[in-house]
Amino acid sequence: MKHHFNKANVKLKIVGTAPVQTVCAINITQVRAKWAFWLKDDNELMTDLKKVTVEAGINVH
Repeated sequence: MKHHFNKANVKLKIVGTAPVQTVCAINITQVRAKWAFWLKDDNELMTDLKKVTVEAGINVH
């Protein structure tokens, strides 16, 4: 299952108690506000997402 990542709509799959099919679409501005990091390009977006999801307990697919 592949998701496209962009600055407008970051899709994350929630792991843990949530069903495998559960996918949350998180607005990147909300991610920025919550974790206070800034994205400059797609590579940095992916790197920062992996960092953020480690802290948040969310697995990026």
